[in-house]
Amino acid sequence: MKRLFTIVGLAAIILGGFNSCEDLTSGGVATYYGTVFDENTDLPFEGVDVKVTNGDRIQTATQTNTDGYFSLEVRLQEINQDYYILIGNSRIGTKRIEFPGFGNGRYDLGIITIKGSSVPTVETAEVTNIKSKMATGGGKVTRSGGFSVTKRGVCWNTSQYPTVTNDHTEDGTGAGEFFSNIGNLQPNTTYYVRAYAENEKGVSYGNQVTFKSASGVPTVTTTMVRVDNQATVFCEGNVTDEGYSPVTARGICWGTSTPNINGKKTSEGDGTGGFSTSITVTNVHTQNLYFRAYATNESGTAYGEAIMIDHRNPYKLPMVEDQNVKYIVLPYDLGNFYAGSSSTNTSYARTACNNLVAYDWNDWEVPTIAVLELLYKEKSTIGGFTNQKYWSNSEPISYYYYWIDFSNGTKGSTYCNDFKYSVRPVRKY
Repeated sequence: MKRLFTIVGLAAIILGGFNSCEDLTSGGVATYYGTVFDENTDLPFEGVDVKVTNGDRIQTATQTNTDGYFSLEVRLQEINQDYYILIGNSRIGTKRIEFPGFGNGRYDLGIITIKGSSVPTVETAEVTNIKSKMATGGGKVTRSGGFSVTKRGVCWNTSQYPTVTNDHTEDGTGAGEFFSNIGNLQPNTTYYVRAYAENEKGVSYGNQVTFKSASGVPTVTTTMVRVDNQATVFCEGNVTDEGYSPVTARGICWGTSTPNINGKKTSEGDGTGGFSTSITVTNVHTQNLYFRAYATNESGTAYGEAIMIDHRNPYKLPMVEDQNVKYIVLPYDLGNFYAGSSSTNTSYARTACNNLVAYDWNDWEVPTIAVLELLYKEKSTIGGFTNQKYWSNSEPISYYYYWIDFSNGTKGSTYCNDFKYSVRPVRKY
């Protein structure tokens, strides 16, 4: 809410007049009230400051809300004096109040309508989408000032309080909100911005905001790092903004710690846009590896996020944790088997898991009933499950094994050779 301090260039005033005062014989305090409106916008003046004066004596209104309404008390001790109605410091009306001395009363001044004109009123928006060459600004013309707004936009400079003699935009006409493209920027530089609006009375400026342009290096992201096998990693990157000058080199760099272009890297051309490559590496199970995209222009080199390949789970398979022990979960069912125990027959669940080699590992096992319960809880996240019963390796009694029905979560036990149920192998992380 802004307080109006001065109204200039007032052409005419419609002043809802003072009501007739009743003739009373004693002096007192009269309460006057009314509402101040701007004829140009048919809107109330928010935060209006109303005063009444006779000579050197000034009484200031007590504003009771933000809709232009005011109420003030005037101690009337002299008759036949000129009392002036002011908004801020500008006299907007004169009314001779003829009264003998009279007592307390309440008198409606009606609507005080301000006719007149001034420069527009404009607010400056915060700057967003900041890059090295350009940014997005704007503002809002909140009052036209009584004449058509013929120009509006923002102006900016490296010095404070820029004007339309500096770099500026022209973003339409009229009142309301507007957006501006702020350009011709130098990288890593502080700028000052003000919105402006112009009518035939002149140019006005909004509040000043400041921002710092981005550095001139490109913007690049690491969009994918995927292990295809023990010796091959597939990577993708994307240069989304070239920065202050064209991108002359781009690619993927990698190493056993956060990498840069001084170490191992690929070269994937130049310019903006996406790119991909397959990188030959040593066994991904032996040590953690880090990969990230890079892009270079004359301002320097920028990097995307460094993505680590965990050598204990390089394929990023789903995991669950039971009593501080993590288990990697095979992302598909192994098949339907009898429960089994120590038999070497591959139709038994335990033997099938012992013989399994998947994702370079050969230490898969049937989950315990506790781990199987976790798999059921996370079945939607892990994926690949069916609405069938799944074996665990937990025995309630000899040759019986617990199972969980993944259609409803019920738990039971069955003799090992009675039924073939599904198996989902896990291994310790």
